[in-house]
Amino acid sequence: MHFRTFTRFFACGVVAGCGIVNSVGQFASVIGPSMRPTLNPNKYAEDIVLVVYSKFTNVSRGDVVILVSPKNENTEIIKRVVALEGDVVLPRKGFSAVEVPKGHCWVEGDNTRVSEDSNCFGPVPMDFIVGKATTIVWPPTRWGKISNENPTNRTDLYLKPNEEIAKETGSVL
Repeated sequence: MHFRTFTRFFACGVVAGCGIVNSVGQFASVIGPSMRPTLNPNKYAEDIVLVVYSKFTNVSRGDVVILVSPKNENTEIIKRVVALEGDVVLPRKGFSAVEVPKGHCWVEGDNTRVSEDSNCFGPVPMDFIVGKATTIVWPPTRWGKISNENPTNRTDLYLKPNEEIAKETGSVL
């Protein structure tokens, strides 16, 4: 009798928990090496992350986000927000500084050698952001909060005044 009661409560708890998670966020499997070392540090195992929908959270520099790919609207990608509207970015490919337009952000993968990101497709509309990846939930050995510190040391490139970047690159903003 106790086992039946436990099983019913457990099943109800799982259903209720899934319902709460699905209304506030989702679980997402991280595929590929573009966010190494933060996510998928082991090429033989994929991390699963908890994503809080963007309507429930503000997006800031350093946040890891899930967004609709600008190259394929049927695909979601995971990247780190490096710059927000009004920030000036020096793309890794090319020499012209880019000012992030209103309502957009600049996203990059932590593994810059293999990441297809804003350096390829430019600033991304904030409306493309599905949510913020907050926690690694699988594998259990990696369970924990996702750091919003950028391991690629990109922070020195997006907070410079427009005039300083223009002088360094010879571009006109």
